[in-house]
Amino acid sequence: MRLGGDVLLARGVYVADHAHAFEDPRCPVLAQGIDRLSPVEIADGAWLGEHVVVCPGVRIGRGAVVGANSVVTADVPDRCVAAGAPARILRDLDLDNLAA
Repeated sequence: MRLGGDVLLARGVYVADHAHAFEDPRCPVLAQGIDRLSPVEIADGAWLGEHVVVCPGVRIGRGAVVGANSVVTADVPDRCVAAGAPARILRDLDLDNLAA
């Protein structure tokens, strides 16, 4: 995982850079090993609210904000607000500044 500078992580944030295999129904998930390993990046100045889950291979952009209890399964662009399960983009902070 790459964690940028000035990142805010609230309580209970979970970042996963791997996924477990689970295809064999005769075998416990724990015994099936790792299915994929994908690095995660949380860029400079991002803010992740309480209990956010970040899935493998995701990039959270510079200055992005992720709302509490969100599950981030896809990249969040720079300066965007995302929330939900799965998280989706709700606002582009730079476009908000242009409209003002």
